[in-house]
Amino acid sequence: MRGVTTQRSSFVLSAILLTQCAQYAHADVVSLDASYSCRIYRDGPDALNDPGVLSVYHPKTYIEHRSLIRFDLDSIPPGATINSAELRLVTHDDLNKGWKQDNLDYTTVHAVTKAWIEAEMTWNRAATGDPWNSPGGDYSAAVATNNDDVIGAGHTLTWNITTLVSEWTNGSRENYGVLLQSSLWTTLHFYSHRDSANGPRLIVDYDYVANEAPVANAGPDQEHYAEASGAKLVTLDGSDSSDPDSSEGTNDDVVSFRWYEADTLLGEGETLEVSLDRGQHAVTLEVEDTAGETDTEEVLITILNNPPVADASATADEVISANGEDASVTLDASLSYDLEVDVLTYTWLLNGEEIATGEIASALLPVGENEIVLRVGDGADTAETSLAVTIVTTGQATENLAEEIYTSEEYEDIPAGTANSLVSSLEAAADSFHNGNTGAGVNKLRAFQNKVDAQSGKKIDGETAAQLISLAQEIIDAALG
Repeated sequence: MRGVTTQRSSFVLSAILLTQCAQYAHADVVSLDASYSCRIYRDGPDALNDPGVLSVYHPKTYIEHRSLIRFDLDSIPPGATINSAELRLVTHDDLNKGWKQDNLDYTTVHAVTKAWIEAEMTWNRAATGDPWNSPGGDYSAAVATNNDDVIGAGHTLTWNITTLVSEWTNGSRENYGVLLQSSLWTTLHFYSHRDSANGPRLIVDYDYVANEAPVANAGPDQEHYAEASGAKLVTLDGSDSSDPDSSEGTNDDVVSFRWYEADTLLGEGETLEVSLDRGQHAVTLEVEDTAGETDTEEVLITILNNPPVADASATADEVISANGEDASVTLDASLSYDLEVDVLTYTWLLNGEEIATGEIASALLPVGENEIVLRVGDGADTAETSLAVTIVTTGQATENLAEEIYTSEEYEDIPAGTANSLVSSLEAAADSFHNGNTGAGVNKLRAFQNKVDAQSGKKIDGETAAQLISLAQEIIDAALG
């Protein structure tokens, strides 16, 4: 029983394989009429050929006719296996010429090895201005011979030219047709291609495996940020494309990978590096196999814009108001930048309202803390940053300086007694400013500067003293307008 089971399994497997093969394997027999045919004459070497009747005529050594025939093989699919190919000619009763092939007579078929033009060909030339390398035609050794005894019209002679047709269809030999010549004393005439009923025929039996189209795979969609040039070098990858007719693990049946954007060819290759500008690019991969069948797939490549970088840090964070109500502030976005060096626009906003435009701009801000927003645009994207600009009165500025002397690490080395004396001067100046007595406030700040200068290099180091004097001067300058 085990042996029966094995035999049955083998039968089923064979049936499955035969069914699968039948989906792709095809056999056919075609009968092809000659596309061109004519005869040429040794005894008329420059006479134009006669396409009306074909001859292999050799009654004397110096008199000879040969015939050339060519068939169009485009109906046979590429890659076909030629099982058999038979050339058939029907004898013709050409008047005024005896004809026969008997005893040891024979007629041979040769592969023509040079292109020829029917209307221009002679014994000496293949075409006008293009002589044969040897008069009488350029051809190979005999590929087939017929030595049938023939007497009378209407006989069909055949030649087996399977190997030659195989060479034509697989591309190893150019199809320039065949040349017929005969042995001495042979005289045969045949119908030419102009006789549709009896003209030369080529009967071809062939098998072929139907081509399966390739499958294009352009890879996943890609997204990249542009480089400083505004473009990005990307790799297009079609290596996951396939072809069912290729050898396992290869794409050897694929002859080309072509990459297009719209109708523009970007380049060829299974992988391709290409520079793309900012924006979305619909790139199409076209894959073609040896049979000329193609498949396409589109991949989207998006090159993103690098947003600008907004930087307002060059703007002063505290400005002193001369009138106690507002102050003009210089807004500075000069540290902003764009990677692609695009032209930038600058917009300054306060409480959502535009207050100024430009890389460097002026704005009148009220006393108090103002939250400023800088918006920078490059034409495609925008970026924002915010900063706090505090507008203080002269009195507040003076109080802030007094607070710093007590709390800032910069001034911790000033002796307590000296610090108390300096702060007292500043507090007196602040009171004057608060009371609207600007002149008195300015005088008291100058007195403060004199105290600092007197202790410079003694109880206050010179650098610290210079800084305090400068800060007091800023308040004085603001107060005096």
